[in-house]
Amino acid sequence: MKSAREKRIASFKITVDALMVVGLLLAMSWQSIERTFHEWNGVAMLALFSVHNVLNRKWYKTLFRGRYSPARVFQTAAILLALASAFAVLASGITLSRETFGFSFESRFTAFARETHLFATHWGFVFMSTHLGLRCGSIFGLAAKSGEGKMSRPVVVWVTRLLAAGIVVVGARAFVKLNLWSYMTLKTRFAFYDFERPFALFVADHAAMMVTWALLARFLLMLARKSRASRINPEKS
Repeated sequence: MKSAREKRIASFKITVDALMVVGLLLAMSWQSIERTFHEWNGVAMLALFSVHNVLNRKWYKTLFRGRYSPARVFQTAAILLALASAFAVLASGITLSRETFGFSFESRFTAFARETHLFATHWGFVFMSTHLGLRCGSIFGLAAKSGEGKMSRPVVVWVTRLLAAGIVVVGARAFVKLNLWSYMTLKTRFAFYDFERPFALFVADHAAMMVTWALLARFLLMLARKSRASRINPEKS
């Protein structure tokens, strides 16, 4: 049973993670917010990122311990890629800052930082959403269990699946419509603004994409675990 201190730390971790999700969605909806707010949101993300890593510092000690199953390889790769993209986003964002850090010079390095920021931001969104899906698997289970008192279990399972499928369709549509792949491959090296699109729609689109990547990550993790289980107990596969 957890002590009161452990419960407080767990609650604080959840709060930090929730704020990071909100900050990430705001950062990805940069087209609808002012530059100053976007930069200060980045500063807040830097602070939350630092706190998140301090709270989960024990994970780094386990990196070179134990065996690496396919599931663990997948989870570790997702974290390391999320970390790499986060560092690239933060470093390039500080270089491009005009308001919070007061940089106002233009150079060849600034152009490189702009492309890096665009590239790392969109890949980082994918990796962080993947990490979220791998870390918050219990949330999907709780969502399914929350309606069991009102509906039978099979109904709850299918309602949850249909809801997830609907979000995935919206997320996939948003991914194509916003042309994110062109940014992720640097086919498009400059961001295009759509000032007519409401802020709420930008947030909703990116929230749907975040859930889509999270669900895909959970599905791949499930396949990795089943693959390992079938090798250990082939008679049960």
